[in-house]
Amino acid sequence: MAARLVRRFVCLSRQNATKESGFTRKMSIFTRYREPPNGFLFNEKPLKPGEKRQWEEWEEPWYRWWSLILVVMPVLFYYKPDTK
Repeated sequence: MAARLVRRFVCLSRQNATKESGFTRKMSIFTRYREPPNGFLFNEKPLKPGEKRQWEEWEEPWYRWWSLILVVMPVLFYYKPDTK
């Protein structure tokens, strides 16, 4: 019994070694719209020395509104009326 299990295990391990991969990647509906990975974080290539990164159109309002919220909310909570 044990010898049969060992032979079966060896046979299966040889089959797995000869296959390229048991995993096949499925294509999604967004595959044609995405950029192919290039190996860099967030798919951004490193900048040359002295070159500045250009902000995307959403970044300026995002940082502006979050900084405004982080300044205004503590002031509003400090002056909140006492409702006890």
